[in-house]
Amino acid sequence: MQKKELQEQISLLYPFLRKFRRDLHMNPEIGGQEHRTVEKIVQALCSFGFSSKDITTGIAGTGIVATVKGKYPGPVVMYRADMDALRNCTDLCGETYASVNENVCHACGHDVHTTIAVGVAKLLYTCREELHGTAKIFFQPSEELPLIEGQQEEFCCYTERPVGKRAAAAAVEQGILSGKDGNVVRILAMHCWPSLDVGTIGYEEKIAMAGSGNFYISLLGRSGHAGMPQASVDAIAMAAQAVDVLQTIVSRWSSPSVPLVLNIGTIRGGTRRSTVAGQVELTGTVRCAAIDYLEEFVPREMEHRLKGVCESFGGEYQFEYRMDLPPVCNDKAMLAHDVYVLARMGCQVKKLTDCPMTAEDFSVLSHRVPSVFLKLGTRNRDVKTHYPLHNGHFCVDESCLAVGVEAAAAILLDDLQGLT
Repeated sequence: MQKKELQEQISLLYPFLRKFRRDLHMNPEIGGQEHRTVEKIVQALCSFGFSSKDITTGIAGTGIVATVKGKYPGPVVMYRADMDALRNCTDLCGETYASVNENVCHACGHDVHTTIAVGVAKLLYTCREELHGTAKIFFQPSEELPLIEGQQEEFCCYTERPVGKRAAAAAVEQGILSGKDGNVVRILAMHCWPSLDVGTIGYEEKIAMAGSGNFYISLLGRSGHAGMPQASVDAIAMAAQAVDVLQTIVSRWSSPSVPLVLNIGTIRGGTRRSTVAGQVELTGTVRCAAIDYLEEFVPREMEHRLKGVCESFGGEYQFEYRMDLPPVCNDKAMLAHDVYVLARMGCQVKKLTDCPMTAEDFSVLSHRVPSVFLKLGTRNRDVKTHYPLHNGHFCVDESCLAVGVEAAAAILLDDLQGLT
């Protein structure tokens, strides 16, 4: 397929993509419950000509793999897109297609990601007679929500405790990276990026997103009457000191050359205003590009400081920490090739120099197969497109759909010798 033909095909497909994306945005579903989303994807794929044997369901719960087998032998490549929405987030975008599901919305752009993957599947299937190799389009469930251990067949409710298995890891265990056509040799994905102008594709040369670890802390004091604090051990006072001293890990004990974030996301404690709190629970996340920090340095230093705070108050603590995700890594040679293809297509490509402290379970895949993770610009001059990810006001310039489909399709077509 030539560049001009590809762009013409996308132009014809765009009205469908916009309608499809708006439907997903209006009807968001959280991880493991993307049943309607999956139904819509399968309907679209079948309308393009995919048969049931081309579509595999039940991947990591509700995931799908659509397979496009080229006419000629060649490599197996994969495009991955996540499908799930955020819970406990109200859609404030103000559009006519705002979420109708209470406290659930696509504030991380997964509706955009899914729609782009549908468009890529359509284009690859259309020119399958020209392709040398096989393309797998992986519609991944539950990027935001882990699979809880002991419930391997279904994703359960969100928990702040540092437990669970990532959907990408579950998919790998199901053999998504292998098959009768051969092993997957490269994976491509992209993510909405509201700090980039629409029409721009951003990339980082090595680390595309940070790794993460999650933690739970329970500070145990002794409750009592607020009028007799000397007879109690105030867990809220312990928590106040703990929050403060934990931040010194970042500001005073970590090397300034290693970007590190330690965030306390929830604090729960106390029963009434006239009672000294006997317990306070804190949960949070750690973000860093250095795996040794995530696995060893941070949890060791956190426990050291928690022990000191609790001993000074005469209290106790419980501490749970778990390494969650490694960093998302871009393969150097593959990235250089992809940037070349995008430039040849006339795409506006921008090198990004700061490693974002966001995390993504695409990292599970990128540590097993050479991968590239791109950033899709979604903002325009309208301030409503300037809100960050995970904000209820998050809104995109929908022309990013065509940009994303063109970029992803061009790279995969080039991989399969289908771009001329």
